[in-house]
Order: sequence, then structure tokens, then C-alpha cells
Amino acid sequence: MKMKAAIYHGTGDIRVEEIERPKASDGVDGLGVVCKVGACAVCDAQDIPAYRKTYALTVPGVALGHEWSGEVVEVGPKVTDVKMGDRIYAFVLRPCLKCGPCLEKDYAKCNNYREGGGGHRINGAFAEYMLLPFATKDNIVKLPDKLTFRDGALLEVMRLCMGLADKAKAGDVVAIMGMKFLGVATVARLKARGVAKKIIVSDISKKRLQKARELGADIVINELSEDITKVVMEETAGLGANVVIDTSARPYNFQKALEIVAEGNVKTIPPLDGGTVWLAQSYDEPFLYSGGLKGGAAIRQPWGTIEGFTLYKPTVEFIRSGGIKADQVVTHVFPIEKTKEAFETTLHNPDAIKVMVEP
Repeated sequence: MKMKAAIYHGTGDIRVEEIERPKASDGVDGLGVVCKVGACAVCDAQDIPAYRKTYALTVPGVALGHEWSGEVVEVGPKVTDVKMGDRIYAFVLRPCLKCGPCLEKDYAKCNNYREGGGGHRINGAFAEYMLLPFATKDNIVKLPDKLTFRDGALLEVMRLCMGLADKAKAGDVVAIMGMKFLGVATVARLKARGVAKKIIVSDISKKRLQKARELGADIVINELSEDITKVVMEETAGLGANVVIDTSARPYNFQKALEIVAEGNVKTIPPLDGGTVWLAQSYDEPFLYSGGLKGGAAIRQPWGTIEGFTLYKPTVEFIRSGGIKADQVVTHVFPIEKTKEAFETTLHNPDAIKVMVEP
């Protein structure tokens, strides 16, 4: 049986093709599951870098896409945690079952995972159907009735937004640069938590900034006409922001992040802690920075601070309770035949927040 899939063939080259539909028997140890894809979002951190210039985990000849949700249509003989008709999101992996972590049943840490991630070396969700090679309760989230497939496709990256927002403590000033989904969703979570003294955001798009304001930003800065360093320092009496989050992956904003982060001071009583710059997106190209870092401040990358699967449950609840919904942040939706257009829109449209494909 054939299906349509958007196959990645290298930089700038995505073609919709007819390929064999996967079978549950293609999975690992009888735990394969086939899903009909409901929606799949374009990922700025992995899909777009592969499309722009190649990405270490991705090889030509596969369908990309790992921010997805869908409906179970076939299950393997050993599958007990989902059934036909279940609406799910799942972390897609093909563990080797031979390395140390696999023998300890910690499959998400498989030493050979680079060979098996969905959208990397096995087909992802820019397709009509997708295989989950290894379906267990530890990597599957069932969608509540109130969540749409588009909502479900937000879960993967919303988990990071939850973790980023939780970096703020009571009374902190938080500055976030870049108001695509990662930025605006972090704003929504911060607003729901209610601990930040002030949420300051920046972007080059008026529409993105308006969405950030709707979701809870206190101060919005248009980078085309305003200097974020000046605004943040005025708003904090020269102290700077306690938490700085750069979601833009722009070297210019890296410099600005180091300018606006709060400096520590061990001589005050009590000592004043420095702020932290969280780099939520990787930079596509290396660059040199010759400046310094304020005393007591820190630079960190957030992925390693977010524990595996534990944030999915509160993430589902946050979306279910209306903390954020796909209808608020999905700006463009394309059929599978226009997957390349979805990538081009994500890459070049300054007003795009989250772009999805619905097979």
C-alpha cells in the first residue's frame, strides 16, 4: 500500500513522493505502531537547519518531522499501552536493545539513538502515515478530548517552553528575544505562573509582538526601531534582567543578551546573584565574540536542564486548561503537497509563529 510523504533530499530539496506505507511489523520486538498523522509542525531547531544547510542527525531520503500528533491505526502483537483509535503524540525512537541504557530499559538514552530518531534516519511525520518503531507507556502521550491534532503537535516544543518559564523565580525580570512559537509560548507560561516581576520581549515583527502582548508580555520592543539594552536598563534601574532567553539564534542578540543580563555583586548584603542567559536555539554558523561576561552572570543551554519525559504531563494539562492553544499561535497550515512551501514560510516569513502541515 502506498502513501504520500515529503522526502528530504538535501539542502532546499523536499519532494512529495509515493512511498510504501509502514507496517506495525516494521517495528522493534513486536512493539511497532502505525499512526495516521493528524498534524506536524516545522521545527526551527532541526527541520530548518537541515533544509538550509544540512543537519548532523539528518540524512537524505527520509521524511522529516518530529513535532506531530496522530491516530493509531495499527498495533504490533506486544503493544499494550495504546489501541486502535487512540489519539497520541509520541517520542519516536528505534532503540538498539543492546547498549547499556537499553539493557537498563532506559531506551531514550540509547547509545545508538542517532541511528533511529524520527525524521533523522527513519521517516518522520511529514507523511500520511508514520511508524512508531517502539511504542511503550514511557514515550507515548495520549491526547485528551479537548486537544486537537494541532494542539498535540505543539507538545514537543511546548515542553521546552515550560522548562524555560520555570527558570524564573519570584520577583525576577525576564527578557526574551525572538517571538516565534518558542518565545510567545514561554511568555504564556510565565504569565500563567505569575512569578515574574516584568516580562520584556523583542522581535522584528509587529504581528509577533502583538501576539506576545496578548499572551502576557508587559513590554514589547521592536528591534528595528528600539534598542533592547536601553529599554531593559531603564526598566530595571540599570540592574539588568535576571533571566534572559534568546530564542532567535542570532549572533547580534547573543551580544545583546550579555549586555542586558544582570550582574552579580558579592559585596552587597545579602550578595546579589547575577542573571542567566539561556540560549534556547543553536547557532547555524560559528561566530566570534570578543566581549566579556558580567561578573556573577552565566550562560547556559536549557535542554540538558529539562528532565526527559517528566514535563509532558504538565504540558498536556497546560494546553488542556487553555494556557495556550494552537489556534492562538499556528499562523500557517499547508497540505502535504505544499510541505516545501511550509519550510519556506517558516524560514522567510517574518510574521510566521508556528507553521504546520496536515497530510
